[in-house]
Amino acid sequence: MQTGIISWFRADRGYGFIKPDDNSKDVFLHFKELQKIGLNNIDKGQKLSFEIRKKKNKLSAVNIKLI
Repeated sequence: MQTGIISWFRADRGYGFIKPDDNSKDVFLHFKELQKIGLNNIDKGQKLSFEIRKKKNKLSAVNIKLI
C-alpha cells in the first residue's frame, strides 16, 4: 500500500486527488471509494493509505484507509 495526503477533494463534483508521499503522479480519488469506508467528504491534507488501480492509462485510488 502507498500513503499520501489529499491535495483536494470536491464532494459536489464527486472526486479529488491524492498526492503520494513518494512524490509520484497525483492519483484520482472517486467519491465511491470514500463511501466504502463510511465517509461523504474528506479534508485537504488528510493522510491516508491506498492501493492504485490502473484503468485506461488512468491511476485511481482504491481500498483507501485513513491514517
